[in-house]
Amino acid sequence: MNLNTIHLSVIRNLVVGVLPTTDTPGATDLQVEEMIQMINDTWPYYRQASFQAALDQVELFALEQYGIASEYFTQSMSIAFVVSVAQQAHLRAFWVPFRTLVVLMYYGHPVGAASIGMPGPSIDTGGFTPDGERAGGII
Repeated sequence: MNLNTIHLSVIRNLVVGVLPTTDTPGATDLQVEEMIQMINDTWPYYRQASFQAALDQVELFALEQYGIASEYFTQSMSIAFVVSVAQQAHLRAFWVPFRTLVVLMYYGHPVGAASIGMPGPSIDTGGFTPDGERAGGII
């Protein structure tokens, strides 16, 4: 299941709200939303459907709160919106893992780690080559 343009807009605006661009790069500068899309693409169908349904709920909440689609949010609106999303009990099952993914992806990037004075991650292949093949042949 591919994410549609509305889903991608919701993801982008939530990412902006969690880690906005300031004097340091924001999460969108480090392509965190593309990483989330890649993760979605690896999930089984039922999980993708659940994730997309949650994104649809978040977009409806944006329309209720601001009267406009999230694609038209400014950075300051995105920042305020994530505070509202975090307070919604019905979105908690989506919000907690989503926010965690954003933060882990951001600070797992060397630029994100450097923004807090950390050396950044070392390269972890996780038993795979850069091409996604199992390292050392068949295990």
